[in-house]
Amino acid sequence: MAEQQVNQTVKQSLPVSSQLQQLLSSCSQTGISFGELLKQTDKQGMGMLLMLLALPSALPIPAPGYSIPFGICLLAISFQMLICRENLSVPKRIANVKLSASMCQKVLRTGTGFFRLIERVVKPRGVFIHSSTAQRLLAINVMLMASLMLIPIPMTNTLPALVIFTLGTGLAAKDGLTTSIALLGSAVAILFYSGVAVLGTEFISSMLQA
Repeated sequence: MAEQQVNQTVKQSLPVSSQLQQLLSSCSQTGISFGELLKQTDKQGMGMLLMLLALPSALPIPAPGYSIPFGICLLAISFQMLICRENLSVPKRIANVKLSASMCQKVLRTGTGFFRLIERVVKPRGVFIHSSTAQRLLAINVMLMASLMLIPIPMTNTLPALVIFTLGTGLAAKDGLTTSIALLGSAVAILFYSGVAVLGTEFISSMLQA
């Protein structure tokens, strides 16, 4: 029992990127379901869970068949963040979706440089992310970005996924600056997709009138 507590303390003292790598390494042989992922990250916090769910699309890594379950899972989690629910859950059908061993290996292989960058720039700073108002603001942003990830257009989920990953990093590392940068990125993503929607609507209208 004492040894388990020591191991847990050591694990929590590791940098966020190292914790992420350890978790991915542990499932790189057998894979892991979304439901198991929720249990695995329970003690490491909401930030680590957001990082893991957003990482494949943020890198980006081709993940056919995963973008919709990832987006739905993030939407479910963001709603629970909004109502400050402590015990997270996702719909059973999504919980049973399994992240394959090959996908875990691909994330580990592609994300190595990404993890090193995180180690250099992320550190505990700022205090606003601890307030309930800030947590709700983050939840709304995750909800918006997860909704954008569900748009069925190739390569359009990279920017919102990167925003969610950065938010998760800020939460996991208690880094207020990183979280603020993510919120700025969220605003940029919303403006970008709004512009794309307007241009798309105008293009379709011009085609119909031609």
